[in-house]
Amino acid sequence: MSVPVKATCSECLTTHLTKLEFGQEDIRCPACGHAMKNLPEGELNELDIACKKQKMNGIISLVCFAISVVGMFQWSFTMVKDDTTVWMIVTILFFLVALVFGVLGSTKRFIVEF
Repeated sequence: MSVPVKATCSECLTTHLTKLEFGQEDIRCPACGHAMKNLPEGELNELDIACKKQKMNGIISLVCFAISVVGMFQWSFTMVKDDTTVWMIVTILFFLVALVFGVLGSTKRFIVEF
């Protein structure tokens, strides 16, 4: 299992995307070859859990956004009826839920400096 992070080398100051493996001995810069010991397994587990939570929050946000778009179309097509306020309230609520989970899904970015 691997954790995708941005890694910044302290010698050549390049930033690259890398995946930290759980059994990997060290982190190596592809530009200059500088190496450092990999993060402890406990920290890698925390990073992995945080990345999975962010991914799940992003998926929930997309699903709620899709539901709110469907609600918006339903509201616009039923404007001649009397129950339009229910569709509008559902649409606004799902838009807000999508906004909250979208923010939660994109709050943390992990940069490893070695």
